[in-house]
Amino acid sequence: MTKIPKVFISYSHDDREIATQVAEGLRAGGIDAWFDKWEILPGDSIIQRIFEEGLAGADVFVIILSNSSVQSRWVRQELDVALIKRIEGVSRVIPIKVGDVEIPEHLRPLMWIDMSENFDEKLRELQMAIFQVR
Repeated sequence: MTKIPKVFISYSHDDREIATQVAEGLRAGGIDAWFDKWEILPGDSIIQRIFEEGLAGADVFVIILSNSSVQSRWVRQELDVALIKRIEGVSRVIPIKVGDVEIPEHLRPLMWIDMSENFDEKLRELQMAIFQVR
């Protein structure tokens, strides 16, 4: 990628700490990370900000998979949009596994990153994947 990639981060609010670390790490690596806590202000339309701005402009969709996120209706809605964009060839989906969670069936064909250990090393791996460096 020659431009700065825009990345949407999807997560369960139970995983806010790791999601914040990922978002901060991506921004520090020169990636435009769309993170709801930074982008949505009191009084904003949550649906408009997430679906019409965050997801619509994303080159890459990063989903943090945990036992909480795989049960979250919000995360499933965001993932539905991201998978359609992936099928259309508009964006990529990169799953990040945290903890002992079963990868949802529709994400099993994709390579994922396990961030349960060695966070800094796995963050670099994520950054390289976003920039499509092999």
